[in-house]
Amino acid sequence: MKNHKKLRFVLVSVFVLILIISIFMVVFEKSSLTFYISILALIFLLMIAIVWHSNITLYKCPNCKKEFKISAFVDFFSPHFPDKKLLTCPYCKTVNWCQVCDKF
Repeated sequence: MKNHKKLRFVLVSVFVLILIISIFMVVFEKSSLTFYISILALIFLLMIAIVWHSNITLYKCPNCKKEFKISAFVDFFSPHFPDKKLLTCPYCKTVNWCQVCDKF
């Protein structure tokens, strides 16, 4: 479990570094082509991060105590805090603040 947290930290750090470089390119580049390429890169990186997060994260329903996975679309649009997310449990069909659980 500890190795997975280190791997997650490294992947998030690399993602943030690439994101910062892309933002600087958007802000400081005068060429419109570079600007559009940087915007597309930012959108692509955001999509990758959302899909990656939805694939490695499970949520636990406080009502029925079952763990479940959500789609990247739901992961992006549902309200959340760092440790919980407002979701509808697929098992008991209740809407609750579900606890975040690591998939691995």
